[in-house]
Amino acid sequence: MNLRLARKEDAPTLARLHRISVETAMPWLPKLHTPAEDLWWMETIVLPEQQVWVAEIDGVIAGYAAVLGDMLEQLYILPEYQGRGVGSALLQKAIEMAEPPMRLWTFQRNEAARAFYEHRGFEAVEFTDGADNEEKEPDVLYCRA
Repeated sequence: MNLRLARKEDAPTLARLHRISVETAMPWLPKLHTPAEDLWWMETIVLPEQQVWVAEIDGVIAGYAAVLGDMLEQLYILPEYQGRGVGSALLQKAIEMAEPPMRLWTFQRNEAARAFYEHRGFEAVEFTDGADNEEKEPDVLYCRA
């Protein structure tokens, strides 16, 4: 596995990876955006504004992590690469990049993500009803000191 900074030309791959990962891990989420909107978001928001690292395995981008200040904004792994250490490696890189203490949001129903973060020392510090997120899905804020 090779970790590297994301490049501008990675945007289409990262947008597809994001969509596939979200739809697989959280099929209950509403589909609010088109693939074209995903690409616009990756090109104009994520890559220019966040520190983004990708994990490559045999030339395939298997996952990515994005950090903004103290917040882990994104951590997504292609389903076929989950359970192979990709998420752990990217999370460790994100911890190194973030201003401490690192924080992140995930959905309350995303039990796999919650277990992943809790196993790595994150603690739930706030639960919401989802009124402030785009999906209107109850979420939870985690913090790692």
